[in-house]
Amino acid sequence: MAMSRILKIAALPVLAFGLVLGYQSVSGKSEKKSSRVFSPAFVTVASYNVENWGKTGRVINKKKVVAMKPANEQEAVATILKKINPDVLGLMEILRDPKDENIKSVRKTLKEAGLNYPYMTTVVGDDERIQNLLLSRLPITSTKALNDDAFSLNVRQQIEGKWRVGKITRRVERGFIDAVIKVNPSYQLEIMVAHLKSKRPVHEFNDPRTHEFGEDVIRRNEALILRSHMMDRYKENPEVNLLVMGDFNDVPTSASSRTVLGNSYDSVLTHQLPLKDYLGDQWTHFYSEEKAYHVIDYMFASEGLMMEFVPEKSYVYREKSSDSANLAWASASDHRPIVATFWATNIALTPTNTQKMAKALN
Repeated sequence: MAMSRILKIAALPVLAFGLVLGYQSVSGKSEKKSSRVFSPAFVTVASYNVENWGKTGRVINKKKVVAMKPANEQEAVATILKKINPDVLGLMEILRDPKDENIKSVRKTLKEAGLNYPYMTTVVGDDERIQNLLLSRLPITSTKALNDDAFSLNVRQQIEGKWRVGKITRRVERGFIDAVIKVNPSYQLEIMVAHLKSKRPVHEFNDPRTHEFGEDVIRRNEALILRSHMMDRYKENPEVNLLVMGDFNDVPTSASSRTVLGNSYDSVLTHQLPLKDYLGDQWTHFYSEEKAYHVIDYMFASEGLMMEFVPEKSYVYREKSSDSANLAWASASDHRPIVATFWATNIALTPTNTQKMAKALN
């Protein structure tokens, strides 16, 4: 299939329209022949790192305190998501609580804003501080908590005044959510939610041979595990509608991001959705210490799901100049939400359809 790995597919909606066009007959006694009415059906998914939803160390009024995410930031998160109005929502950086009070809090805040998500699933990894959350207004029919995977690392430790190298086993920090969403009786969407290792240095895992930093080593190993779960699903069903999304904490050219994307010669391709805001900017995170903007949040779609991708309804969130203050992305988090919309109808991966798509894209 002659398509780039990161697709530029402005022509795809036209193709998708032709492939999934459905009609209802509307007839009346006085009509000699029926008219046909188009009935579109979409599912919209959003991924959003909400920056420490819960109680943690913060700087408020130039003082270091332990406090809940400020009420104005919570309101901004809810207001932004209300504007997006996703059917399915993946959230990162929900702080862990023994009684799940922060999960209850975010659901309550969203419900008060008019976003009711009756279905949810979460996963707890090796990180004792934060977790991922998946919310849906559509039924979640099955879930897997992919949180038992581990990998081996070389570690430098100082023992009795001497540096020694040994091996340790480490679990994936936040685990991965794997959930199947029943969009309608004939269409389901499988979603994996990820939050890979942060950029915080872990010097004891630095690799002196490759000069790879410890945090990058961890993130690459987590990406390998995530990719293996993706490949398992491709082997079971090459046409699976699989969306892998979240905060991957590294740029598109990094080893971890390229690992999740896979190779151009894979039997089933994975595509990074080409998301950008209305100004054409693609960045998803602002790192205040460096005053730098980066793309580190992604949505990766399986080949089968790409057939249903609707690019003109998919984007990186950015407020308009006329919007209220609590719609400003920076009022809620250091990340921007990313959004993708799909036709809720299976478009077959046939040679004819893929040729049509390739022709439309070229």
